[in-house]
Amino acid sequence: MLRMYRWRNRFGRRGAVIRDGRWLRRMAARHNRQKGLGKKNRTISGRIRTGIRREDSLARKTARTENYIESLLDRRRYSEKRILAVINPYGLTPLAALLIFNTEQACQVRVRLDGDYPYSFTSEPSERHRVPVFYLHAGKNNPVQVELLRDGGVVHQEVINLPAAPLPQLLQNMVVTRVKKRKSASPMTFVYGGDTKFPYVFDENGEIRYFLRRRPKAYGLFPLSGGRFLFLKADICAPSFSNPHSVLGLEMDFLGRVYREYFVPEGIHHDGCEMEPEGNLLLASSSLTDYVEDAVVEVNRYTGEVVKKLGLAEVLSEHPYLDSHDWAHVNTVSWIAEEHAVLICMRNLHTVMKLDWRTDEIRWILCDTTFWAGTPYEEKVLRPEGEIAWSYQPHAAYMLPKPTKDGRRRMIIYDNHWHKRRPVENFDGDRKSYVRIYAIDEENHTVSLLKSYGSPKSKIRSNGILKKKRVLSMNGYLNTPLDEHEGMITEFSRKTGKVINRYLTYNSFYRAYPFFVDFEKLCRPVEGTGAATGDYVLGYRPEMTACGEINGDRFRKIPKVRSHKKAARTRKKIRKEERIRAWKNAGGQGEDNRREELAGIKIKFYEEMLLLYAKDHLLEKVYLQGRENTYIRDYTDTEQKTPQLFADFHYYTALPLCGIAPDKYEILVESGGVIYETGKRFKIKG
Repeated sequence: MLRMYRWRNRFGRRGAVIRDGRWLRRMAARHNRQKGLGKKNRTISGRIRTGIRREDSLARKTARTENYIESLLDRRRYSEKRILAVINPYGLTPLAALLIFNTEQACQVRVRLDGDYPYSFTSEPSERHRVPVFYLHAGKNNPVQVELLRDGGVVHQEVINLPAAPLPQLLQNMVVTRVKKRKSASPMTFVYGGDTKFPYVFDENGEIRYFLRRRPKAYGLFPLSGGRFLFLKADICAPSFSNPHSVLGLEMDFLGRVYREYFVPEGIHHDGCEMEPEGNLLLASSSLTDYVEDAVVEVNRYTGEVVKKLGLAEVLSEHPYLDSHDWAHVNTVSWIAEEHAVLICMRNLHTVMKLDWRTDEIRWILCDTTFWAGTPYEEKVLRPEGEIAWSYQPHAAYMLPKPTKDGRRRMIIYDNHWHKRRPVENFDGDRKSYVRIYAIDEENHTVSLLKSYGSPKSKIRSNGILKKKRVLSMNGYLNTPLDEHEGMITEFSRKTGKVINRYLTYNSFYRAYPFFVDFEKLCRPVEGTGAATGDYVLGYRPEMTACGEINGDRFRKIPKVRSHKKAARTRKKIRKEERIRAWKNAGGQGEDNRREELAGIKIKFYEEMLLLYAKDHLLEKVYLQGRENTYIRDYTDTEQKTPQLFADFHYYTALPLCGIAPDKYEILVESGGVIYETGKRFKIKG
């Protein structure tokens, strides 16, 4: 971890004061306690009395830190002659810093690192300054030039040396430059998800210049406007028929500040977007009737309530493909604002569908025409114009902003060109994957292929980006690793299709994008994080079901000793094919280790939610037994149907305590038809 640094002129309080984020967060916690800020007295979390570990939400922690920074500016503790520089201010961005100080008159602040490139930023005029510094070189001292500008001239300047910690071992030598012919259209590239633990940004030389020190769910991050993104918390999930999906999405910015947290009971997966800047969120979710990854939900941005939930089985009910728990596998949802429509990519149907979000009517379907032949949806399929190549098990389908010269809409898609999940008779066996750009004539209901950019096969994940005169192919999961590297990013000339630049990544990833930070918005304090209401986690929380008292004669004690050994930590995760092979060779689950798994149960509170950490589907029911009230949460409505991939997952399940009557409660769990005492208790005051 980074040590604290401080330097002061021996003749007075001058010179930069350099701290790390641990100091800032410790001082923020002390300040909030002294001022009585952020007390948990307006929600149920403020009425809980327990010895169980309690964890504040990241949104609450952000609000605490923001309060302290604003108090420093109110008290004018730091000036241009004594700047406070905090490295990794919110604990999530080790290669970023925040400069905090006041000036007597309003002025701009210009910050430069490595000259004008890659980082140079000038803030708006102000007397209160919160200036972000990005792209620090890991493991080095970084000379940052700070200039104050007023009336077009420099009135003060100095250089602050900011030390940055070395990269974690999991990110060292992550990126290799394979081809470098010209300057890239994407000077900084953001990579995340899949088997990549920490989301990171690398520059044109392959050096990592930014990373988030927190692992999201495998689908990673969903970009939003204003330099924000939705981060899926990896360790709080909902049991399902397959992959346990995250139920908690964090609205963050690239400084590591959390604005809001959204609780979605059925889980969030694969993709999400804004319906308009700072508007409602459109998220891929699951119906959890008999299926997973088959629904789209609209979430109110400021309350977290689900405004609309659409299961795609309601839209595509009359076809022969509704034949498995993962029949659709939605991997992209994209909003078309001017038409109030949504573009949905469904991997296991080889299909991209445009849907009217008001009427749920299918506008059109892009797919191999033979796939939907003979079904009620055949007339919705776009007819091909000219020679065309179809996409199979595709990902990342998005409409491009500019139409063709003759007015046709353009769509970019990553064609994995794979059909193992649902074989198609017309599949050509092509061994490459492609970024394809289609032109769609909605008036004549036709489609044509404008351009294809081929690269080595990437079976799953991946996306394509059109940027200026280049096309970027983000191959997230190479079928055959290249020199042990499982991901690849290729930059093509849009006109000629020739390879201009190519990078390999050691770990596979979910998606990659050109990196953009709205530095001006990072200069502003965070507002609306729940401080007014005390509610930092937004959204509908289903109430637990009341039930009768449980017979204590059936209870057993949870084993206290756990002999289960953790797997060795390694940079390279076991690939999907190897996990399936190992499961089959072991003959399924093998010996029952329920007793050892039960001994590993962990319990904590997260705001007003009770969290229980266990192996997937190990907990069948959870009881809260009080003196006068008893409640139950039943998880037997789902079962794991792909145990070779997900049965060994461990995560927290969330029990929101809204609607629970004041009482003293004991936490009981049921597994294998047997009820166990956890020995954990809590009290809710009236």
